[in-house]
Amino acid sequence: MKILVTGSSGNFGKWVVKELQENGHTAIGADLCASSELKCPTLTADLTNAGEVYSILAEERPDGVINLAAIPRPGITPARHTFLANFEIAYNVFEAAASLGIKKIVHASTDSSYGFVFAKHPIKPKYLPIDEAHPQLPQDCYGGSKLLNEQTAQIFARANLDMQIICLRICGLIDPESLHHLSERDDTKESIRDAWRGIFSYIDMRDAALGFRLAVERDAPGYDVFNIIAKDTITKVDTKTLISQCFPDAEIRSELSGSEALFSTEKATRVLGWQQRHTWRK
Repeated sequence: MKILVTGSSGNFGKWVVKELQENGHTAIGADLCASSELKCPTLTADLTNAGEVYSILAEERPDGVINLAAIPRPGITPARHTFLANFEIAYNVFEAAASLGIKKIVHASTDSSYGFVFAKHPIKPKYLPIDEAHPQLPQDCYGGSKLLNEQTAQIFARANLDMQIICLRICGLIDPESLHHLSERDDTKESIRDAWRGIFSYIDMRDAALGFRLAVERDAPGYDVFNIIAKDTITKVDTKTLISQCFPDAEIRSELSGSEALFSTEKATRVLGWQQRHTWRK
């Protein structure tokens, strides 16, 4: 397939392009600027501009779009700009694809849509492990924009019955080089104190890229959402200890032992065939 990857020049974009190319797909990038590391044609455009997005898709006529483009966290730009830019990019992609008959979109959502990571007033999970049905209660511009993106995707999927729109909730992306250094940390109660906001989650960029390829290869019109998160935690502290120290009031819905993650990726494994291939643990 010919796949347009927005946000292709970002740190994660190159791994998605690589995953596509190594598995027989043709990748085309679209971003504010081209990256010298990217081994595919890249169109430079402001993706908050609806006309530029429409023009790119009309010219390239890809079989699908992987939408990574976004301001990736709060604090980079003013909150209002972050929220509106992330909404505009996603809306422009969904609308242009629907208008042009492009039937496959995979959109990068985030675990921040659950609300834990950037909460002004800290919240904790209702239950563990956290699956796709867990309440989403963001209090910040970034998590809020991503939740709105998911709801917008559902609107377009309902209105265009032949479209497939999949949102992947990824978290704490770590590049392969940095992954190896995580094992050098000394995990004490004090050093993991701040990690609980992220529910001790992470994902190797290569494993996240696999999720995007499998999602765009899927043929099932409609809307769906999946957690794409490592199946183990980012700390040496065992999972039961983490729960007892940090989330003692959470309902436990399945047995969690060893270093098992506090997010569930059972749906991604069952439906997409996704599996974690890389871990920081030696």
